[in-house]
Amino acid sequence: MIINCSETDILKLCRSHFFNNCMRRHSCFNPPSIEVMASDRELYVLFPDYPKELARVGVCRRTLWTEYSLKHPAGLGDRQFCYRFGLWQASQKVTMHLEHKTGDKLFVDFASDKLYMTDIETGQLIPVEFFVAILPCSQLNYA
Repeated sequence: MIINCSETDILKLCRSHFFNNCMRRHSCFNPPSIEVMASDRELYVLFPDYPKELARVGVCRRTLWTEYSLKHPAGLGDRQFCYRFGLWQASQKVTMHLEHKTGDKLFVDFASDKLYMTDIETGQLIPVEFFVAILPCSQLNYA
């Protein structure tokens, strides 16, 4: 690749100035954006449904990619699929700041499916719930 800066210009400039004025002009130095990769229109049409799918128990990005690859055998590999989904998600991300008072709330939930504990004497599997709690102000987790 040829950069249109003379050697004397490069020597006169500090490193950050050189990077800002010369290197960023070339697309290979710019990070990819969702617009650059929009050539896969079919893929981006699927993305709006995926957050709902990911909310289901047992569904992860790998599961979504597996379904995608069965429908599109010549499509993207798992890493590119997850990377592009991540870019799309970041462009859609909406956040809200919540204020919490210390010791005011405790969020609780039962995590995932039931776990099993084995009775040493009988070998019987006993189903148990896995309880998780968090104090939102301090981010302390309890399991």
